[in-house]
Amino acid sequence: MKFVLGSSSPRRIELFKKLNLNFKTVKFSINENRYIHKQAPVKTAKSICREKMKKLKKYVQNKTDEIYVTADTIVYKNEIIMKPENRKDAFKILKKLSDSSHDVITAVNISNGDKDYIFYERSSVFFMKLREGEINRYLNLDEFHDKAGGYAIQGYGGFFIRKIKGDYFNIVGFPVNRFIRVLNEKFGINLI
Repeated sequence: MKFVLGSSSPRRIELFKKLNLNFKTVKFSINENRYIHKQAPVKTAKSICREKMKKLKKYVQNKTDEIYVTADTIVYKNEIIMKPENRKDAFKILKKLSDSSHDVITAVNISNGDKDYIFYERSSVFFMKLREGEINRYLNLDEFHDKAGGYAIQGYGGFFIRKIKGDYFNIVGFPVNRFIRVLNEKFGINLI
């Protein structure tokens, strides 16, 4: 079985490699701001994910031996927190996440051409209290770019985290465990 991942996320690509999947990636972008529902993070993630699937299907021929996958990750704390536009925005986001918890929601859309199935996973992340100097030193590493919430759990941003509730890989950007179970239950594909 061949998978087609509609994503330019290096984290998702790396996770697909770790799963030892036969896959190719199709990279494209959409204007995610069109689908933002400020108080509805699950609805937002699913809407963006569906739109990515529509776009992916325009780039590929529908083949019955391919599984198409798209995903979108949202960080939520009282409102949807987008990827930071610049360093100043990243500072403001990390200050907001400091000494509190936030949710990371990833929606995943899977299609085999005939059947589409979308699901989401929610994890909670608890940050330590961050001092301004710690935030600035982190921002100097330039790790915040293109990261929902302005940090990378798999990088130095992981040092800010006191604990998590839920799937670690969901916070990275793709809920691997749930993906494996959904493929088995809904599509009859066993990865492990």
